[in-house]
Order: sequence, then structure tokens, then C-alpha cells
Amino acid sequence: LKNILKEIKKRRLVWERHAWTKKDSLIRKTIEEMKPQ
Repeated sequence: LKNILKEIKKRRLVWERHAWTKKDSLIRKTIEEMKPQ
């Protein structure tokens, strides 16, 4: 049971990091588009 919980926690961390990276690149893209050429 402990291993299962550890695995879930680990996967959640990986997923959250992935989601944040996606969000971050989206924000960066938006900022780049908003910059005056």
C-alpha cells in the first residue's frame, strides 16, 4: 500500500510539473506576441 501511495504521489508531481511547463510556455508565447515588433 505504501508503494502505491508513493507511486501516485510521484506521478502527480510529474503531471503537475508537465502542466506547469505547458502553462509556462503558453504564457511566454502570449508575452512574445504582445511585445511590440
